[in-house]
Order: sequence, then structure tokens, then C-alpha cells
Amino acid sequence: MGLRGLAETAGPAMAGFLVVALTAPTAMSVDAASFAAAALILLSVRTARRQPATGTGTAAGSLGIAEGARFLLRHPMLRRVAIAGGTLNLFSGVGAALQVIFLARELRLSAAAIGLLFAVQGLAGIATSLFVGRLTRWTGLGWALVLGLIAEGAGALLFSLAGGPRWLALVTAGTGMAVGAVVVPLYNVNHISLRQAIVPRELLGRVNACARTIVMGTLPVGSLLGGLLAVALGTRPVLVAAAVCMLAAGGWLATTGVPAVRTMADARRLV
Repeated sequence: MGLRGLAETAGPAMAGFLVVALTAPTAMSVDAASFAAAALILLSVRTARRQPATGTGTAAGSLGIAEGARFLLRHPMLRRVAIAGGTLNLFSGVGAALQVIFLARELRLSAAAIGLLFAVQGLAGIATSLFVGRLTRWTGLGWALVLGLIAEGAGALLFSLAGGPRWLALVTAGTGMAVGAVVVPLYNVNHISLRQAIVPRELLGRVNACARTIVMGTLPVGSLLGGLLAVALGTRPVLVAAAVCMLAAGGWLATTGVPAVRTMADARRLV
């Protein structure tokens, strides 16, 4: 998560500089070239082939996705955390589709200022990732997951209310984006660690695939929904409504038994 935060800090700041100095098409070309470079790096990776595990109860040649889904949906904590994350990401996708449009058209910020805001967001994610272990021990595992979701909703709400003089809009939007960035290490790190601690090794890949489908699969749906709603209702009202729904996802998780789980050992005992 630290490396991801570093990339999310340097990338937007560099994009803002390139747009100002070399125009937007050049910045897009550099972005495309970075994907090609990443693909070449992946092609250079060499790994030894491993024989598939046997005796896992999965038919030969089957991916066993249903088996992973059953484990995920039957475990009370994994199920609730995945549903809450998927719900939050549905409305986070709404905000993601409108974020740059809101900054550029509603707040009238320059490309350099927008790049700076995303860099601040990345720095906030890096800072939180350095202390995520301490924060989790202080709050307990369950509350760390809940607070991560609530932080993103609160940050999104503050962001959607940005306005007034340009300096005030910049500070308000930047603070909202920084607060929202807390979700990446606080929820994501603990959610992934939780699955690794609970799920049997032979099922981990299948359960991870199902969990990521639930949690991440709603993002593109939210982005499409955000674009359609913004055309009909306007950018700011849709951002405010999405933020409230994100807060509701975290609030719902707080009403379940998840906050009572303080450690990974507690989570393993759940049935």
C-alpha cells in the first residue's frame, strides 16, 4: 500500500506539470507509454511452474469459484465486510466519475491545482499506511474496517461541499480527498489480511476472486450511474448524495457484530 500511495502521489503531480508545460495530449501519451513499460516489465518476470494442488475437493479442470463463494458468504465477518465494501465502492464510483469534472468546471481549478490535490491525497494514503498497524491495535480490527469506510464517506461529503473563494475551495477539496484516502490502508490492508488469516490456503485464491468481484466490481457500475445522474441532476447534488450513501455503508457495518472483533484470532473463531 505504501508503494501504491507513492505512485498515486507522484503520478497526478506529474500529470498536472505535463498538462501545463506540454499540453494534455502529451500527458496522455506519457500515460500510455507507462502502461507499455509496465507490460514489458511483467513479460520479463520468470516464475517456476507449480503442479496444481490435489485433494481439495474440486473437480479436475474446475476453477471452483462456487466453492470460494460459499466460504465467503457463509462466514459472517467476511460476508459483511465484503458487502459493505462493495456498497461503498458503488457510490465511490459515482464520485470518481465526476471528481475531475467537479474540480475543473464547478470549482474552476487549473490542471496544476488538480494535480496537486491528487498528490495530497496520495501523501495522506502513504502517511496512514505507515501507522495502520498501530491504528488497528488501538481501535481493534472491526472498528478499523468501519472507520476506514466512514472516513471515505466523510471525505467525499466534505469534497462535495467545496466552494467559495478559490483558496477555500482548494483547501476544502484537498482536505476531503486526504480524509477519504484513509480508506485505502485502513480498510483495504485489514480486509485483505483478514481473508488471509481466515481462509484455508487451498481456497484463498478462489475466495479472494469472489471478494474482489463483490468489492471492486461495483466501481464501473457506479461510474456509469454517476454520469447518467449528473446529466439529469447536476454534478454537486449527485456527489453529495453519493457521499451520504457511502457514509451509510460504513454506518451499516457499525451496526453488525464486526466492531466487536478486535483481533484476527477473534475473527478466526467466528462461524
